[in-house]
Amino acid sequence: MLRPRLELLACSTGTRLTLSVPVVLDLPHLKATFWTYSMVALWWIKNRREWSIFNSNRVREINEVDSHENWRHVPGISNLADALSRGCTPQHLLDLKWLEAFIWLRKDTGDWTMTKIGCEVRGKF
Repeated sequence: MLRPRLELLACSTGTRLTLSVPVVLDLPHLKATFWTYSMVALWWIKNRREWSIFNSNRVREINEVDSHENWRHVPGISNLADALSRGCTPQHLLDLKWLEAFIWLRKDTGDWTMTKIGCEVRGKF
């Protein structure tokens, strides 16, 4: 369970950044949409349950910054930033089409693919 917790930690770090970026850029009404490729971390964020202390603290912090409704899932195939963690050669990294990878983000938010989150709870996390 270490990797999903690290992903949840990354999510909470990202939400902390949204507190400082609008101030630094002088954009007080900047709207943020948060993305994660971790379905487990996203499930923890969107479902208000009793988690372990570590998870509960991260989820609480995330929800204090912004609504869990603004969190979305980016499929791994669309997440070029994840290429390094999957292992790739330097040449493969250069060949990736970074500017074309996230073209779907230019669409209206209603056209973004929404992933349904479903899970059976078997005990306390």
